[in-house]
Amino acid sequence: MDAPETTVKQDHPYGRFAVAVAVYVVGVSIFSGLIYLEHHSLACSVATPSYSIFSHVALIEGTERVFLFIMAFILVFLHTRAKNSSAKHEREINIKLQREFEKLKEHEAELQDAIRDLKRFNVVATNREERIVELKAEVNRLLKEQKRPDRYAITL
Repeated sequence: MDAPETTVKQDHPYGRFAVAVAVYVVGVSIFSGLIYLEHHSLACSVATPSYSIFSHVALIEGTERVFLFIMAFILVFLHTRAKNSSAKHEREINIKLQREFEKLKEHEAELQDAIRDLKRFNVVATNREERIVELKAEVNRLLKEQKRPDRYAITL
């Protein structure tokens, strides 16, 4: 059975940023671990018995500082780029939502007009039906005066 494929959504503004952060964290962790191992004996021999876990930071040489500076710069750059991309994406979504909202408002106005028309039709149709019932009753009354049977069965 094949293992499920794991992918990062590239269309999401934070997809690439998350990968960059993961690479940065792994790189810095490995690099810091190597520096620590390289200078551990020096730090232990120089440090007092209350050895701090951060004492190896003071031993970082110029090259390592440049590497960390470059990694930090890359991280800030990628974060800014992702932030700008997400702001652009947010603006586009807001524009689309505004258009949809305007369409819904127009549709709502059309529906309100249809409701008004249906209410008017209901009043007219109800009045017509009431008039038909009155006429049937009058026909039945006239037939009774002539001593003939009712033509319409009226139920309300």
